[in-house]
Amino acid sequence: MKFEFPINIRLKEKNFGQNNTVGSYPIGSQFNWHGGFHVNEGSQAPIKAITDGVVVAYRMSKQPIDVDGMKVSNGFVLLQHKYESPEGRVLRFFSLYHHLMTYDEMPTFPDSDEKRLPSIFKKECYQVTQESNDKDASAVRGLNLRSRPKESPVAVVPFGTVLDLVNTGDTPDNYVKVNYTSPNGTVYNEHLLWKYDEKNPERYVKVDEESQKVTVTYNKDNGSNGDLGLRLRSKPNGSIIRVLARGTKLEIDPSQQTGNWAKVISVNGEKSTSYVYVNNIKKSNSSSIDEKHFDQIITGEECDIVCKAGDVIGYTGQYQFKGHENHRTCHIEVFTEEDPTEFLKGVCGDKDDVKNSKKYIKIKEGVELKKGTSCVLKKDDEVTVHEFSNIDSEQYCQISLHKQVRDVYRSDLTYQKNVYRPKDLQALNKIFSATLKADSTLNLVKKLPNQEGKKRRRVSFTFGSDSTKFWVRKTDIALTSKPSDKYILQDNFNVFAHTNKPIEEVKNDSLGHDYFIKESELKDSIHYMDDEKWFKIETGTAVRNEHNLLVSKKIEGFISSKDASVERISSYDWESFGFKVYNEEPDKFLYKQEAKLLEEQDCPKFLKDIWNLIDTNGDNELSSQELRYAQRNGYIQEKLSKMVCYHQSEWGVDYGSLESEVKSFLGDKVTEEEKESILSSLKTKVEALDICSSIKIPVVGLKDSPVDVYLDSLIEKPFRLGETSKDEGRYSMFWQDLIFSQKEFTEKRSQVPFIDVSWRKFKDNRFYYFHPIAFVEQMKRCSLYVCFIDRVYFYEEYSTEFEKITDDLKDSFEIIFEGIEKYITQKGQPFTKKQIAYILATIKHETKVYKPVIESYWSSEEVRKKYYEEMYDPVLGKSKSRRSTALKYGNTKKGDGVKYAGKGYVQITWKNNYKKAKDKFEINFVDNPELALVPKNAIDITLYGFDIGMFTGKSIHDYISDAKCDYLNARRVINGQDQAGKIKEYASKFEKCLIVK
Repeated sequence: MKFEFPINIRLKEKNFGQNNTVGSYPIGSQFNWHGGFHVNEGSQAPIKAITDGVVVAYRMSKQPIDVDGMKVSNGFVLLQHKYESPEGRVLRFFSLYHHLMTYDEMPTFPDSDEKRLPSIFKKECYQVTQESNDKDASAVRGLNLRSRPKESPVAVVPFGTVLDLVNTGDTPDNYVKVNYTSPNGTVYNEHLLWKYDEKNPERYVKVDEESQKVTVTYNKDNGSNGDLGLRLRSKPNGSIIRVLARGTKLEIDPSQQTGNWAKVISVNGEKSTSYVYVNNIKKSNSSSIDEKHFDQIITGEECDIVCKAGDVIGYTGQYQFKGHENHRTCHIEVFTEEDPTEFLKGVCGDKDDVKNSKKYIKIKEGVELKKGTSCVLKKDDEVTVHEFSNIDSEQYCQISLHKQVRDVYRSDLTYQKNVYRPKDLQALNKIFSATLKADSTLNLVKKLPNQEGKKRRRVSFTFGSDSTKFWVRKTDIALTSKPSDKYILQDNFNVFAHTNKPIEEVKNDSLGHDYFIKESELKDSIHYMDDEKWFKIETGTAVRNEHNLLVSKKIEGFISSKDASVERISSYDWESFGFKVYNEEPDKFLYKQEAKLLEEQDCPKFLKDIWNLIDTNGDNELSSQELRYAQRNGYIQEKLSKMVCYHQSEWGVDYGSLESEVKSFLGDKVTEEEKESILSSLKTKVEALDICSSIKIPVVGLKDSPVDVYLDSLIEKPFRLGETSKDEGRYSMFWQDLIFSQKEFTEKRSQVPFIDVSWRKFKDNRFYYFHPIAFVEQMKRCSLYVCFIDRVYFYEEYSTEFEKITDDLKDSFEIIFEGIEKYITQKGQPFTKKQIAYILATIKHETKVYKPVIESYWSSEEVRKKYYEEMYDPVLGKSKSRRSTALKYGNTKKGDGVKYAGKGYVQITWKNNYKKAKDKFEINFVDNPELALVPKNAIDITLYGFDIGMFTGKSIHDYISDAKCDYLNARRVINGQDQAGKIKEYASKFEKCLIVK
């Protein structure tokens, strides 16, 4: 999962993004609780989404609100996210971006009136051109519209049209009154639609009293309702739904264009899933903000925007206060409803992300960095002496290693081109003090007698001219004068080596804070030791100056890998990085500055820790100067940023309780008149900025992405390969058997759990808050690997190895590639290039055209049904063995054989496997197994099955890895050895097509 900082940050100078003292985390400038931090970027600087997610609520304000003459922007965007670690530990969290720029302020593009809207609100908007000449289609079907009961129809309202309900009190029985505008612009106000059917009340229309909307559900009346325009079709070149009048506004999905056909997402603002011919539409303003939505909180069913990491959320908005009328900011928060204490440990039951990912080094606060490193020099080693003074007071000389002579086992060497080279590099470097590389040349000195039956050799390794120079005490190598040539050591010496000439009595530097660095980024010093390394550290550290303030001092030095203060840690172990959860109950918004506060029973622990950090003069009272200093100090900010605090949101405050708290806080510091003025402003602000009471959150388990992400995939008819296929023979029946008509799809919609999503409010408006920058930085550390498949290269090579690449094939591959990239990135590279090649080969073999299918798709429905019953049904199975197998794998009821037959790219079978997929992806495949045919679901199931061995108990890792590549037997992951040879050939070809970065 990719993470981005919400603002541009230079890590070395970031102070965790705190460049605005008005709002800091977790204490604001007025000694108040503050669950996020304010950024002070320029008005044109974008605020970006920190990671992939779904917009669950937003408010686009047209103008700022007024608070006692001060302008404050109250626009916001709230994103919901789901993070899953490589081992499957889940954290659901939210990111909030508040005080965003209002619509009227938003800049326009050069030479254009088009607003520079944030990318999440931009859509591909088009209009039907004035040159469109399609005629009204008699095939248009829907429900007759009449001016009076039983009069001749004036138009046909197409099936699926959504209209406004008109409640005038004189609507005839069995009718609904609506307003309708035909595609050619004819307006029919207060006209009638028939609604009566005793057995099926929604047969003709569906009335939603809450939204005052009427949906046409009838599809049999046939007539005219438009003029020349553009035909809207059910699929590319498919059946005509209706004719769109010239000028009709369309929104299309640019990623779903098939040849010259564009997929339509909405028509005049109403959602649609259909296609139009691209030559008859032209691009228009890309704004997607409906004026009626200004200043409204859009949430729940109306909010369905998918967001990617780095997408622009908005720009800094106005946040005026006295003396700072030009102030602009954006308030950013990251929070979760779940207690993250266990998540921060990196281990949950048998899901252990820490064990094999200790790639960071932590050096604990207070450790001394040495000015030199230990170094082992052995007898018969040759050194070159570069600088040597005969003055007795000069205790150090500069040397470098010239040659090492060691006795080794012959089996640890290879013999190539008359020289020896390392065979077992690890074993040899324990002898050569970690100086050898894989291609180092070793010269034979002499053969030695066998030892314990093993051949021995004395060999030498000569260093090049770039051998490291270092300073040692003359006495440490028993040297009294400068030699005329190379100096051969007469004994073993353990010396202390320095890269720079030491000045006597130089004190070692100490780390003033915990130091973290990726082990691969550490600089090794001279480490001529058997099994010990010395790391060179160069950093700024926190020290107290004469005023007891923390300031930065540049230090450098060395530390041994064996030092007790050096610890290898995992990025998934947040606690080792200093993160700590504060979940005590006290929930105040304003805090007194006197020391007695810390003695009060309800004083939060996080406040006590903050006090100890920023009360620099030790007078037991916090001053505004101390707070401002803390907000600008990187070392203090780093410690504050690791606090994870449980607190009530400032965006869902009960004003009554806050009012009494403010009165108590102000006491007699201000006059009654001033107090009333403050409270009045506060009330205005609290009520205008309250968002928690209006926000709807999807119930966990039903939905982690917008409804339409799944619906669009289903609407694309994943069961279908297309009527124009040229395959012959036994496959020819398939296309007709599996096509869904519009009516069939409508019936299917009611079975999809994502349609009727349950929504809820926040539990009690109390959350666990993270510092946004510290959160993203740690998540970036956890992002071990980001996968990308080179599309351009793949499509070129695919056309050579297999067949001509088409737009339809590209669309299919894109879904597969996105799934692979997402899975690999989240899991941290579970699939190699060869494994990806074999997965693609399997999908090609199982589906023919890289779309999810049902098992035995080439047969008729009748033949398939009989086959499923005989093979998979616990009652209708053709033999006792088949019935027992069905029971074994979870098919327990009559009909389960058909219900849980194979579906997807690799045809997942059996109820138990559908349940595993449900548990993994939190999509109800058990009650709705057809969801396994949705492409985005199908690729997730395929990859998960290959990875863990869900299908047969065999994993792809059993046959294909860095050490081996058995394309033939890898078929056992799916289906024994069936067609194993053919799939092996496909895999070899796909391997040539792939560049995986």
